[in-house]
Amino acid sequence: MRFFHRRGWLVSLVVVMALLLAGCGGSTSTGGQANDADKGSGDTLKVGFLGDLSGPYADMGKESLDAIQTAVNEINEQGGLLGKKVELVYEDDELKPDIALRKAEKMVLDQGVKFLFGNTSSAAALALEEKLPQWGVLMFGYVTKSVKVTAPEVNENFFRACHNDDQDKAAIEDYLKRGGVKYQNYYLVGADYEWGHDMVEQLENIVKNLNGNIVGKEFTPLGSTEFGTVITNIRSKKPDVVLAALGGTDQVNFLKQVESFGLMKDGIDVIVTPLMNISLKAEVAGVRGPLNYHYSIDTPLNKNFVERFEKEHGYKPPNFGGEAYNAALMLFEAIKKSQSTDVETLKKTLEDNFEFETNLGRLKIDPETHQLMHPNYIFETVKDPATGKMDLKLVHTTPIEVANAVYLNK
Repeated sequence: MRFFHRRGWLVSLVVVMALLLAGCGGSTSTGGQANDADKGSGDTLKVGFLGDLSGPYADMGKESLDAIQTAVNEINEQGGLLGKKVELVYEDDELKPDIALRKAEKMVLDQGVKFLFGNTSSAAALALEEKLPQWGVLMFGYVTKSVKVTAPEVNENFFRACHNDDQDKAAIEDYLKRGGVKYQNYYLVGADYEWGHDMVEQLENIVKNLNGNIVGKEFTPLGSTEFGTVITNIRSKKPDVVLAALGGTDQVNFLKQVESFGLMKDGIDVIVTPLMNISLKAEVAGVRGPLNYHYSIDTPLNKNFVERFEKEHGYKPPNFGGEAYNAALMLFEAIKKSQSTDVETLKKTLEDNFEFETNLGRLKIDPETHQLMHPNYIFETVKDPATGKMDLKLVHTTPIEVANAVYLNK
């Protein structure tokens, strides 16, 4: 009898544990599934999205998630990949490296994700990179711009579809050399974290190459809302132009205060990097900068992407949405070419002069850095005098061979 009581106790324990584990499997308020595919199905290929969905870069995160969902919907309508339906799961990393690590580990170990799209923060991407080989996972960059992220010593399992700081630096420098504008005195502003410091270093190189003078430089905390002191400092130095490496709401807040303080009316031009569609919220005309993708780019694939994205999400794809779509295409096309989802097989494919069709045209990956090599563009914010609406106008194109000279001339 004692044996049967013990067995009954063990059965009860197993039932309780099963219920507890089932309860732990639900989604959280910061994560979820972007479709209703059955979790854990052998007929499903899981891909995961990590990005800021609640912080200063939330706009960038949302547009990127929407674009990857569009790519997933598209590939599933075509029958999926190797007979498997693609399922997209996502997590909000809150722009914090420690949270990104925790959320990524959850997706990889608990949800069986083999392929990640990340991040909106270069610092978060760098934190994840050393874990990717341990997990046996590939990650594809859709916003992260620091050149350190694709340095050969850390990029073993990371491939970048979006433009990086080298490419944005090349576009700005090319524009300042060939775009009919001449400046001598520069003031530099950057966000005080990994990407901001990396990009300001690139801006310093531009000024040096142009034989210009840096009359001031400062960094602002990520998520800043107050730029009055910065603008006062800029005005006191009387530069010809401000070069600002600010993203997300930081850029919007900075430009709003540039307008309210009348900085540009003093004859001080403003170039921001990267220029973004959300910059239009500041309603400041005459701001220029590298915009890596625009829905007006005339390629057959882009036309189809824009139509589908707008139908699914109710707005035209902004710049990072366009680049996130290319990140998804990079993975999907590599799987098709390899006829495999094995990580090591895919790495060999992606490193073997891999090229694929994107919304910017047919592009190649640099085998050493894993960086996608694109053209780049300088746009300007403009206001329609008839409607008062803000828009973006193309003012300069930097061709692939110039934007990627650092890779092509090795």
